[in-house]
Amino acid sequence: MSFVTPLKTKAAAGAGLRAWINFLENQTPDKVKVIRTDDAKEILNNETMQQFMTDKGIKAETSAPYSPKQNGNAERHNQVLLERTRAMLLGADVPLTNWAEAMVAATLLINRSPTPDAKETPYERFYGSQPDASMLRVWGCKAYAKRPPKQAGKLDSRVVMGHPVGYASGGHAWRIRSATTGAIMTRRDVEFDETATSTPTNLNAMPLCLSLPEEWNQSDTASADEETGDAAAVDERAVPVVHNVQDAIALLPAARPPPVLPSVPAAPAATLQGSSDATAGTPEPTHGCNLRARASRGEPSALSAAANAADEAPEYAPISVKQAVGRPDWCDQPPKTRGEAVSRPDAYPWQAAMDDEFKSLVENSTCDVVTLPPGARKMKGKWVYDYKRDADGTVVRYKARFVGRGYSQRAGVDYHEIWAPCPARATVRAVLAYAAAHDL
Repeated sequence: MSFVTPLKTKAAAGAGLRAWINFLENQTPDKVKVIRTDDAKEILNNETMQQFMTDKGIKAETSAPYSPKQNGNAERHNQVLLERTRAMLLGADVPLTNWAEAMVAATLLINRSPTPDAKETPYERFYGSQPDASMLRVWGCKAYAKRPPKQAGKLDSRVVMGHPVGYASGGHAWRIRSATTGAIMTRRDVEFDETATSTPTNLNAMPLCLSLPEEWNQSDTASADEETGDAAAVDERAVPVVHNVQDAIALLPAARPPPVLPSVPAAPAATLQGSSDATAGTPEPTHGCNLRARASRGEPSALSAAANAADEAPEYAPISVKQAVGRPDWCDQPPKTRGEAVSRPDAYPWQAAMDDEFKSLVENSTCDVVTLPPGARKMKGKWVYDYKRDADGTVVRYKARFVGRGYSQRAGVDYHEIWAPCPARATVRAVLAYAAAHDL
């Protein structure tokens, strides 16, 4: 019988082991007499664990260094468990952040699978009864979980699409990971489609919307390859690509919305970079094609504003910080997400703050666009918002900062260097001088 507890740090191993010992002794008439480890110092050198083993009279045994064969059963079982966990993650195309859910589910399946002698399962030998296998589902298949009452509007979907990652409530419910948000929820009413896996959707913290002019069509880029049926060549050239951060800054909303000009005749159809039939009034192409105004909420981009000056005015007009704070519907709590910031009545100051932050990152060369190394995990980011106040408590500035979620990466795998200069240089010099004066 196998038991597993995911831990954030090795320091929590002692507490997890004590919890399992108490559980096993309450579920069976037997007592734990010996604990064999591979000289795990996080357990053997822990004072709380040493006192616990002394009170219960448990003997600690350790294998010799570099001799995993002395604990062969456990080492072999760990290998099997890791291989199954890896296969489940790769087979379902699930992010590696769900490794803990996959490992717990793999352990549950191992305990309900026949032993090598094919007589009974570990669950039967431990509890004395046959396990219930009616709740088992293909890990990572498509799942449609019913929304709880009052959590959806009248016309909203009544189900949440995702995939099962584990079992809860003693095997009477499923743990479902949402395919859009990545949140894990416990549901009892779920319909499964075990014939195909569900591909999860990872939301990007800084989306860049690249779009083509409305009048663009594939006939504008007709070539010999297209006439011969080589559609792949046309599609590859039709998709705009950002090669560096400097180009991406042009896609940001303009700091000030351009004035609405009188109507002008429609511009000619956009052409690919390198065409010789571009007119003088057509703006210079970027990434192989021109950009039009965004179709979503917000201001038009800087390039699209120049190309489509006759477009409609943005949904929110430019206002100052003082005007935004003076509105009757102004909220004194900063927004938590980017979507909340751009949907508020004072969206203009928040958008301007985000533009300043992004331009500052580009001007200071804080990052380079590179190819993600094989096996590395891409670090995501998040927008953080706040109000800056003066001595009287009056809001004088909207501030937005883009921070990286460094905790999503693994040391030695996704990164190898750490550099976080927090104190001022004068402080560093003072500390080093003090240490040198006292021979520390």
